[in-house]
Amino acid sequence: MTREIKFRAWYKSEMLENVAVINGLLAIEENPKNACDGITDKDGRWYYSNWAYYKTKPDATLMQFTGLKDKKGKEIYEKMEIDNKFIVDFQNGSYILRNISNNDIIYFHDYIKQNEKLPEITREYSEI
Repeated sequence: MTREIKFRAWYKSEMLENVAVINGLLAIEENPKNACDGITDKDGRWYYSNWAYYKTKPDATLMQFTGLKDKKGKEIYEKMEIDNKFIVDFQNGSYILRNISNNDIIYFHDYIKQNEKLPEITREYSEI
């Protein structure tokens, strides 16, 4: 079974969709009017073709798609809050849910098995 690999990012107070990681940089898809074939410096951004490159900063949080959807069919990404009590995280090669109140962890697939239902996204982005 394969899953779609895709990312989004939380940057300051904005959710950025359709992002990628290219050569270690967070890249946000854009179509600037003056796009060129080479890299140029404009307003603190580096442009290459139709991609605008941003340096990864501590305040930009990259969120990878888990391959799972919640009970409403919405895609679940890392750093989302689930069922008002867990944050989705990635640890040792597996997606986990980190309990907000006590920091305990449970593997995502174990949580779904135990509850016999899909979780619900309760917040788009959250940090413990």
